[in-house]
Amino acid sequence: MAKRYNQRKRRGFAGDDEIAVDDTITTSSGITLKLQPVAPALLQKIEQSIPTPERPYYEAKTIFGTIEHYPHDSSTVETQEEKHMWREYSVEKYRREVELTQKGNRALLSKGVIIPKEVEEKQFLVWQEEQEWIGIEVPNKPLDRRYHFLTTEILKTPNDIITTVEKIMRLVGMDEETLQAAEDSFRSQMAT
Repeated sequence: MAKRYNQRKRRGFAGDDEIAVDDTITTSSGITLKLQPVAPALLQKIEQSIPTPERPYYEAKTIFGTIEHYPHDSSTVETQEEKHMWREYSVEKYRREVELTQKGNRALLSKGVIIPKEVEEKQFLVWQEEQEWIGIEVPNKPLDRRYHFLTTEILKTPNDIITTVEKIMRLVGMDEETLQAAEDSFRSQMAT
């Protein structure tokens, strides 16, 4: 019976049966957090705010003598100039992916996690004092301070963060393919 209170129901994309989605997480340090969905429009705005690098193209002459443009891929670059353009494109594409992941995770975690008042009241002052003692400046802005507290005290492990983000994305209604791509992207960034 208790499990029922820890789940939200959402409609599938095609109007199919309702799907139960767990809206809590227990972190590696034993703290149970309530999760809530984040507006998909916010995530779309984040994606739109980061320019997509322009893919390099190459020209090919057709049998009719016209010139057509085709997008390069790693197998079509031949000249030094093309290799240079492809490297720049690859670097910019990676930077965009990193920025998108960082901003997306920041939005999902800051808007999608509800920290219990008793946890915040009990741990925040000790955490702030420890941060200052270690020599880490605690942000002055309330939202930055809350996010710093969340990611350094509440969600202590990469698995805590990944699981939390994944569950929030499920509450939003993201499909499995998008969830897997997001998890892969986050894990690859944690490894570098």
